[in-house]
Amino acid sequence: MCATKLIKNAEGLEKRNCVDAKSCGIYDVILPNFSRQPFQVACDAESHEGGWTIFLRRMDGSVNFYRDWMEYKTGFGDLSGEFFMGLDKLHAMTADRNQELLVLLEDYEGQTWYEKYEDFAIGDEKQEYVLHTLGKASGTAGDSLSTHRGMKFSTHDRKIGPYGNCAALQAAAWWYNSIFSLCGESQLTGIYKDHHFATGVNWGTFHGLTYSFKKAVMMIRPKKSTQKPYNIKVKNINVFTNERESESQSTKQIIEVNTPNKLEYKFFPASGEIFTFKVRSPKDAHLVLSPSNLQGVQFYEIFIGGWENTISVIRKNGQKPDVAEVPTPRILSADEFRGFWVRWSDNVISVGHVGEARAFLSYDAGSLFPVNYVGICTGWGASGTWQIYKNFS
Repeated sequence: MCATKLIKNAEGLEKRNCVDAKSCGIYDVILPNFSRQPFQVACDAESHEGGWTIFLRRMDGSVNFYRDWMEYKTGFGDLSGEFFMGLDKLHAMTADRNQELLVLLEDYEGQTWYEKYEDFAIGDEKQEYVLHTLGKASGTAGDSLSTHRGMKFSTHDRKIGPYGNCAALQAAAWWYNSIFSLCGESQLTGIYKDHHFATGVNWGTFHGLTYSFKKAVMMIRPKKSTQKPYNIKVKNINVFTNERESESQSTKQIIEVNTPNKLEYKFFPASGEIFTFKVRSPKDAHLVLSPSNLQGVQFYEIFIGGWENTISVIRKNGQKPDVAEVPTPRILSADEFRGFWVRWSDNVISVGHVGEARAFLSYDAGSLFPVNYVGICTGWGASGTWQIYKNFS
């Protein structure tokens, strides 16, 4: 753990995280999918090879962590001392890059332990900041977080789940699992130096739930790229994009692509004004329409089966609010391919089912840039297989 001092980011405001931080300190970062304005984060450049963005730190009890939903949403505390970065920023950072998580603990005898998770990501406020992604654990502190995977965040004024208000009961806020061991195996937001059962700064697999740690830090770092190349197969197939085309049964070529649980787009050149595909995924099939094969300043994203396969939206330039939204319960399937088309014509973006001419989601963009590339990806805990269709002369 490093003691943070205020250090200005001498390299400007282009940084999206702490990877290039040369020393522990407070730096300006900017995330286009969160805000056009920079915000400050605390960076740890020393622990486990550095590059970590700290989002929670307990060290002396100077800050009260028994806060309401809005305060956990926006963040509180002092970046040079005890603080919580805020769930909105944490979500934005885990959506921007695949992250790993590091938990550091220190007891009152000066002994330290750590637990590292290969993947970590949370949902947005609509999803109640659900802890939807948590990878394999390794370290010396023991895994006290995996039983909280899939749980939504709770505060004393925002009870989540049917089994009681764990946040009020334990005087904290966390991704509580109210079915398991009362409310779960950990919480690092509890009362400082409180050694009653499950009300302190607890990590159950080490010292149990009656021990409140002296120091606790949670931080994230973008994962180093270990992604294998996309698996692409090509074969011929008949496909119908809508009712009129189904009559002609035009022969097209299919490109099959496997996309991992990683919110990074794989781009394909756009042909004409329609993109037709099938996808097999439990949720969150994402597409982007762009003038280039990079996600630049201008783009439209289409999320099919987002928010746990309940909603589909169109989002402009990565900014909220979404410009179009419709409920689409169970629109995707992990067991079978579902066919869709995306059309951009006369400045209107529309999305429909293969075999149906009528769109279920559309947006009039007014003045739409030339769509030269379409990108695809999956994420938020889901991987997928796509079959992309293209006409060949």
